[in-house]
Amino acid sequence: MTVKKDASEALEPPVITSPQNGDRPGARFVVKGTATPGSTVRAYSTKDSLSPLFSQDVGPGNNWSSLIDLRQFGFYVVEVAPDGEVSPRSPVVTIHLASELSAPHNDAVDS
Repeated sequence: MTVKKDASEALEPPVITSPQNGDRPGARFVVKGTATPGSTVRAYSTKDSLSPLFSQDVGPGNNWSSLIDLRQFGFYVVEVAPDGEVSPRSPVVTIHLASELSAPHNDAVDS
């Protein structure tokens, strides 16, 4: 989770908690993580850093999640503070797609 102590400190990257590097989810799966409450998390493909895969507001519990539909590539997230400041990107998570629809770590995926 990112914590901004005062205005002079830069944002830390948000954390992706699921899936983890090397997981084998299906083409549709839930991405989860933590970030600073009140900020927005944006996910980007390592193949296209201009078009977000999703944008998710972070609630008071520090957690965020979003359903994502990928084929095969890595992705990362950044945090956007309410004032527009953008954090450095998180470490890239590279996944290997399984042949069937699944969710990492027993997470349900709604159709």
